[in-house]
Amino acid sequence: MMLLVSGATRNVAAADPRRVGLLLTPRDRCLVRDDRPRAIDNGAYRGFDEPAFVRLLERERGRPGCLFVAAPDVVGDHDATIRQFHIWRFVIASMGFPVAFVLQNGCTVDAVPWSACDAVFVGGDTAFKLSADVDAILDRAAQLHKWRHVGRVNTRRRMRHFRGRADSIDGSGFSQWPRRIDRAVHWLRDLEQQPALPRLDYEVAR
Repeated sequence: MMLLVSGATRNVAAADPRRVGLLLTPRDRCLVRDDRPRAIDNGAYRGFDEPAFVRLLERERGRPGCLFVAAPDVVGDHDATIRQFHIWRFVIASMGFPVAFVLQNGCTVDAVPWSACDAVFVGGDTAFKLSADVDAILDRAAQLHKWRHVGRVNTRRRMRHFRGRADSIDGSGFSQWPRRIDRAVHWLRDLEQQPALPRLDYEVAR
């Protein structure tokens, strides 16, 4: 499982590229120009800026190492998100990027446009993120060899919850307090070394 970080340029550049990649957004200036893995978020959580998003895609077009581009979504609303997805997926794919469908509240495993996406990005509120529906979607994504990303993972406990179920994660805490990136790398290494145990569904929304 890899941590993707927005901003925090100096700390990301110093981190192990096998553990820490970039999550580019329309609002964040990124000065890291190495070939570490990267993905592109649409920034809808803070309000979608279409021109800035398109400029970011144009800037990154043709660069190697992009894991996915999150198609524009509507926070907390699956129905509105899938309408946006079917507009933007063609734009993103035409520029040569893998397309990620963002999971929002109300999405189920049968509602994911599996044939039209290369990755899934778990959004939504905390209750949805920790739900059986998301578990089922991540399991199906693994079967179909789709990349699995989970947003808003800021704690060791949350990392442990998604261990083995996500290929990458992000959390705003690592951008706001960049020194936590080294701590996250330690957590990831520690979790990988621990024997796999049955997951206990005791984590509650907080």
